[in-house]
Order: sequence, then C-alpha cells, then structure tokens
Amino acid sequence: MPRSVIAGQEIKLRTRFKDDLNEPALASGVSLYIFVPDSDEPLNPADSYLTINNPFYLGEGIYEYGFNVPDDAEEGTWYDLWYGTLNSQLLSGQFEFEVYSAGEAEALSDQLYENNIVEVTLMSGIYATDGTYLGEEYSFEFLTTTSPSYTSIRKVNLEVGGYLTDVADFTIQLGILEASLEADQLSFATTQNEGFYEHARREWTTCKTAMILLDNITSHALRAKRLGDLQVEYDPATIVKTIARISECLQKWEPQLINGGYSLDAQQPVGVVKGEYDYDRPQVGRLWESMDSTMSDRVPGSNSKDTDYLSRRYKKIFSSKKRFW
Repeated sequence: MPRSVIAGQEIKLRTRFKDDLNEPALASGVSLYIFVPDSDEPLNPADSYLTINNPFYLGEGIYEYGFNVPDDAEEGTWYDLWYGTLNSQLLSGQFEFEVYSAGEAEALSDQLYENNIVEVTLMSGIYATDGTYLGEEYSFEFLTTTSPSYTSIRKVNLEVGGYLTDVADFTIQLGILEASLEADQLSFATTQNEGFYEHARREWTTCKTAMILLDNITSHALRAKRLGDLQVEYDPATIVKTIARISECLQKWEPQLINGGYSLDAQQPVGVVKGEYDYDRPQVGRLWESMDSTMSDRVPGSNSKDTDYLSRRYKKIFSSKKRFW
C-alpha cells in the first residue's frame, strides 16, 4: 500500500526485520536515513536529509519513526533507507513515500459507529511508557453504543438474572439490540399514547430479550450428571415456569406495542355497521320490491310481504296473485 503525506503533517515510517526462518526478530544498531526527491542512486547515508539512530521498537521485529514533514518540503517521492544488524549480518531496506505540498485536507468522520463490535489485538513485545513490555499477544473486544435500546441490562437481570450468572453483559446487550429492532417492526400505529406506549415497549423488549437468552440456555441445559458414584439431577421445572411467565408477558404487551398504547380501544369498538350483503340489512326507502323479473313489469306498490329463508326481516312485495290490498 503506497504511503503518502501532506507537507506539514507527520507520517509513520515503519520496517520489520526477519531472521533466516522468516520469523520477526529483534535487530541491533538500527538506523534510518531519509532522502529528498531526486537523490542520487544508490542512496548514500552521508547525503541523507535526516539520520535517525535507534528508532522506536514496537515489537515483533517492527521499528517506527514519526517523521514530521516540513511545511516547505519538496513535493515528490521521498526515500527511507533502513539499516540493522541481525545474527552478525548487516541488513538494509529501501522504501519510498509521497509528499504533497498542495491539496485539501478534510476532517474524517468517526471510525466507530453505533452497533459496532470492535476486536482489539495487541501484539507481544509492545512496550509501555514505564519500559515494561507485553509478553504475549492479548485480545479483547467491546461493543459501541447500541441503538435502538429500549431496556437495560439491569432491567433484564431483574427479570431473569438468576439464569444469567454466566452470561456476559456484552451478550445481554446484543439481545437487547435484537429485541429493540423487532419492537420497531411491530410498532404499526401512526398515533401513540406516548407514556403508556413507551412503558409497554420497555416491558415487551425486556421480556423478548429474556426469551432470546433463556432459549439459548435451555437448549444446552443438563437434566442429570453422573461422576462415579455421585449423581446430580437438575430440576428443569423452574426454568419452564419462568419461560411460561415471560411468554405471558409478551402476550400481554405485544397488542399495546402494535396499537401504540391504544389496545383497549381497539379491542372494544364503539359501534358496528352491517355489511351490504347481510340478510337482515334493512332496505332504504319504502321497503318494497317487485318479484317480477323485468324492470318494465314492476309497479310502485305492495300488497304482501315475504322473507328469505336465511333472514329474519320481512320485505314488502307486490303479488299479482293477490287481488286485495
């Protein structure tokens, strides 16, 4: 990967020394020579622009020097020449980097964003400011701020903390994130009863997180374990009861989540309207109709009544067979 820097800024120049087995190794007498563009080839240390003896050792055979490029530095390809002794052999390496004296510099946004899992690995041999160094490789990971997050680790522990003693907070927070994302998908209502809705969403998210974690725990739960003459039996009834309680919690709060905190109103409508094809729907007007098949034979009058066998409502009709009104 090409190295480049703007005049007036710092560039980290690095090199790594390896032994005959291609393994990183600590060299001695390491020196760095920096040359301006258009330097004569081969590069002669005596003509270098800057000479650095004993640059900083990072470990794993890596040496580093932070070169502050002058504001008036010449634009072009600069060179960094490294020397070091390893197993009584003088080793050298020549590299290059680009310096730009004109251009535009802009601020970069944060490298870490919400919902990022970051793993950090520190290589062995890194020195601390007090002179001590890391004897072996060390790795750790962390989670950036999660969003959305409608409950907290403490709230989840209040519900099912007895089963989560071996579950890291990192894992619980990921469960909260997944449950919160699902809560967003279930929130259909455009208008919300704000205070009650937020309470319902918090309770549902807590129970959903607990269900996610308990499902994983029970999938690997032991019922019995024997070691020689010693046998230990576990009672799964308690966790089954807890899962049943969490399921009831989800059923209780999910309607409120879907309806924005107005679930009671949605379940108890104030009125209904019969459909157009309901058999008992009343006829608008004089409640009469002709039994004839053609429009031209119909008359605006009624002398009888009739009903469909599925209906309880009679309709007035005109019957030609009936002579009296």
